[in-house]
Amino acid sequence: MSIENRQWHAARLAAEQAPTLTIEANGMGSSINGTYMLVPDHFDDGSPIFRNKEGRWLYVDEAGRWHVSTERHKKRRAGGDVGYLRSGVAAQGLLPADIDACEIYIVEAGWRPSHGLRISGTSAPVPKMVISLHALFADNLNTEQTVTGMTLGGNELATLHVDPHKETLVTLKARFADYLGVHGKTLDLVLPNLAAVPHESTCLFDLF
Repeated sequence: MSIENRQWHAARLAAEQAPTLTIEANGMGSSINGTYMLVPDHFDDGSPIFRNKEGRWLYVDEAGRWHVSTERHKKRRAGGDVGYLRSGVAAQGLLPADIDACEIYIVEAGWRPSHGLRISGTSAPVPKMVISLHALFADNLNTEQTVTGMTLGGNELATLHVDPHKETLVTLKARFADYLGVHGKTLDLVLPNLAAVPHESTCLFDLF
């Protein structure tokens, strides 16, 4: 079983323990809002599928987004401009309740952020990726600096250019997640000595 399938398998097992979730999104009617039930079927990669009583389906589309649409779209894992509600690209194994933000589709306007969205339900046991932070700050901290993220085994993941006076651990974590194509919830940041980083609002200038 691939890593991707293992992550979806673990998520599906978690969903089976609490097989309902609720969507509450401003601008969506009763055909979209409300309770969705886990169905016995799933896609080849193991990602679970949910359905509400109005016949709307919640599935992971071809782009890796959680997507609310019709059965016809669900069958081909359609993404793009079809459907009613979608998440951002989600890390493998994240369930809908783990999603921070979604968009709703507005006719003649396209996808727009959904403010006040709430999805309640079980969360997935998503494995963490631990990134060790290594800074190579020059003597002149008024210039752009670099921070390298490495695996605990010493392999380089990414090197980012930062302004140490403005960049915080929150924004740094988000940038690593975006670069690596994963959800921020799957990342843990540690210092080179493997000590936990301080509060995520800490400025990099105060950290290194």
